[in-house]
Amino acid sequence: MKVAFATFFLVLFVISASGQKMSDIEKQYGTPTQVYSLSEHIWMTPEFGIDGEICRARLYPKRISSKTDYLSKELPFQELREVLNRLIPSAQRGPAKEFFGETELGGGIGWTTYPYENISIVFIFAARFDPEILKRIESFGVEDFPIQQNQKILPSYRDIPFSGDGIEIATINWTKRKCGT
Repeated sequence: MKVAFATFFLVLFVISASGQKMSDIEKQYGTPTQVYSLSEHIWMTPEFGIDGEICRARLYPKRISSKTDYLSKELPFQELREVLNRLIPSAQRGPAKEFFGETELGGGIGWTTYPYENISIVFIFAARFDPEILKRIESFGVEDFPIQQNQKILPSYRDIPFSGDGIEIATINWTKRKCGT
């Protein structure tokens, strides 16, 4: 009886493990996501509008390639800068807008936004705080931060001005293009 049960289990396992086809996988998990290799360490997944134009792109670190495995969870900044300048040259971005390079923090992450006339770029990174540092910060009021009235729109920049490592995801949004089907 034990031999019959073991044989039945083995046959059932072999049948279910073999013969998976692309259509079977797509039926269960959906169609594959388009992913492009932009450089040695950077992947891109684009989204397109109904007109076929790219409207959003997410850049993130490669963890594997056909020849090697990468352990870093961060985008190498110099490589990211080169990719962004190639993908969206300054002439296509338009002038920088108000609140350029503003960073927000919350929920263990931070994001720095670079809004331009035609696109916005958001760098996302992990943000961890030492509770001891927070204890040493004295309270301060809004009056301690100079706010400029009638701030002018900044000129366009040739390079992406962010100057730090730790970026895990970069998202590009084309502001005048609508995503969705």
